[in-house]
Amino acid sequence: MTPKLTSPGLFATALIHTCLLLSACMSQYTWVKPGGTPSQLASAKLGCDERALDLYPITLDTRTSYRTQTVDYVCTTAATRDTPAEKGVCQREERVPETTRFDINQSQRSAYVNTCLASQGWVYTKLES
Repeated sequence: MTPKLTSPGLFATALIHTCLLLSACMSQYTWVKPGGTPSQLASAKLGCDERALDLYPITLDTRTSYRTQTVDYVCTTAATRDTPAEKGVCQREERVPETTRFDINQSQRSAYVNTCLASQGWVYTKLES
């Protein structure tokens, strides 16, 4: 049976598992199941990944943000009665656009996979050191 994320309970479970995954950079975690083998986990994960991709296909979007950059340019000083105009290098700040492409469905796929594995009895657990 494939779970759907329409139930508030399943959504909350997915959210909890997503938070656990995000904290994985601080500690090592893995999916475990009593009597489960690495091969069974790989098979379950593949099935969940495939279903998640069907439900939440890769959808790329573009986001533009801006950063400030200092730019050198040639400038001329104003001439006065005592000094002639001089050329030099001046600086100014410019806003520069940066475009990023991202998959808007990535978090939904990840949450679905976590819920799917949990519904099959797999538990995301911290590894003992």
